[in-house]
Amino acid sequence: MVSGESKGWQWGTYDYVVRWGRNTVVNKLIDPKYGELLYCNFDNPGIADECHLSDKDSGGGLFVLEDGLWRLAGVNFTVDGPFRIGPEGTAFHAALYDMGGLQYLDGDPPVWINREEQAANIPAAFYCSRISAAMPWILSVAPEAGSLAPESFSAWQRLYFTPAQIATPITTGPLADFDGDGINNLLEFALNLDPTFNERAAMVPNTGLRGLPVVRLESIMGNARLTIEFVRRTSGSVSGLTYTPEFSSDLIDWQPVGTETFTTINPRWERVKVVDSLTTQDSSRRFARLRVVLAP
Repeated sequence: MVSGESKGWQWGTYDYVVRWGRNTVVNKLIDPKYGELLYCNFDNPGIADECHLSDKDSGGGLFVLEDGLWRLAGVNFTVDGPFRIGPEGTAFHAALYDMGGLQYLDGDPPVWINREEQAANIPAAFYCSRISAAMPWILSVAPEAGSLAPESFSAWQRLYFTPAQIATPITTGPLADFDGDGINNLLEFALNLDPTFNERAAMVPNTGLRGLPVVRLESIMGNARLTIEFVRRTSGSVSGLTYTPEFSSDLIDWQPVGTETFTTINPRWERVKVVDSLTTQDSSRRFARLRVVLAP
């Protein structure tokens, strides 16, 4: 508290609790001593599950979701601070969403800097060493770091579920529906959905990175044809999945017909569109579905 106004929270005793949070990468900066850093502000109000770093968080990972693929973007390094209230105040570390009215230690050699109080909050930030800036060195000592790790269903499970949950396949197995949104875990895995979050999201045509398949009637070269569009794991991801788009006129006889085109999103995902081989003149009723099979 400064002059009766809340500024954030002081650090407590380190308690060994493993934790996670979300934040927005504001920008990068070049430190003459430590190289290229990404930084995030501790805003109020911030995004859901907004986080800051504290004692022993150094060395943890900063991950970003880029084109549907989680990437390790940085390694937790340092934070703004320490702080003090006035020149005679005792220095302390804190997660502050407003540094106004406080002094903080900065620079090399470090000096105390005064942040004048203002109407808007002045958020403190945390900083992460940027992975991409160090890739030449990383690849020189760990060449395998440049390759895409396979992501089987079991590897994907470990991203979302605890070992105890995985040991209960009735809730986390391929045919289970952990989040109760009507989409089983196999399809969540196949269509880049979150198995722990209840949502029925359809993929955005032409640009989508995730979601349920989209079936539309479109004009293709002057003919009305049914299309189905979906995201698919690439062969390089070694997922063990087989995707088969099928069409039918009676919901009984399903055939894997049609013309397929695809767009590569990243090394793990691609966007697929299949145009029905028949037009509405050939058959007044047409249906489409996507069949997904996981290899034993």
